[in-house]
Amino acid sequence: IWFGVIFLVTFAVEAIGVHSGKIFGIYQYSSILGPRLLGVPLIIGFNWAVVIYCSIRFAQCLVKNKIGSSLLASGLTVAYDGVLEAVAFRLEYWYWQTGDVPIQNYLAWWLLSLFCILLYHLFKVQSDDRIPAFYYGIQFTYFLLLFISLRMLAFVF
Repeated sequence: IWFGVIFLVTFAVEAIGVHSGKIFGIYQYSSILGPRLLGVPLIIGFNWAVVIYCSIRFAQCLVKNKIGSSLLASGLTVAYDGVLEAVAFRLEYWYWQTGDVPIQNYLAWWLLSLFCILLYHLFKVQSDDRIPAFYYGIQFTYFLLLFISLRMLAFVF
């Protein structure tokens, strides 16, 4: 149930953000991420839920109290977005109007992810699975290495 709620909430926020430019900044999605509804690829709500869940599980492996792990999980979610943003324009996932990612994007990610993390606790989701923590690390490392590789290629060519 939590996963479905997060999908719907984050998808709705993305749709509002794409059309208003007031939440994350002014941006638009390309068609590369698949079918879109209201200008937002359907995969985006799923991605938000997965990233947040994996961030929660990673944070819970490091910090045992709910407040500390919630704040850390929100920070991990923003860190993930940071490495993803570094390569998203090259992968043509989305485009920022100014070409640069506005600071408000990261603040919005932090607040929205913290809200979703609070819902995780409100829904009393139970999980002892450590695979999501590893998945977070693998995905984060993948985008970080991709960023480094693209920078090196740009430097060489």
